[in-house]
Amino acid sequence: MGKTITIRTEDLEYEQIRRAAIGEKRTISNYMVVATLAHIAESEFVSDEETKTYDLDSIRSGLNEVKAKKYHKVR
Repeated sequence: MGKTITIRTEDLEYEQIRRAAIGEKRTISNYMVVATLAHIAESEFVSDEETKTYDLDSIRSGLNEVKAKKYHKVR
């Protein structure tokens, strides 16, 4: 079952959202859901440029330590 979310926004922000929804032939509610999910999907994506900064040896070492159970839980 769907959930209801109530938000408070300024008049200008509401008008921008309303116009964007009309432009995509969506309800305001549907527009906000689609826009929010698109933002989440985009923000969870890691670019190739960002992955070049990763220390893969350190990541592999950490994975090996986890597999060997050489770690302790921090609470």
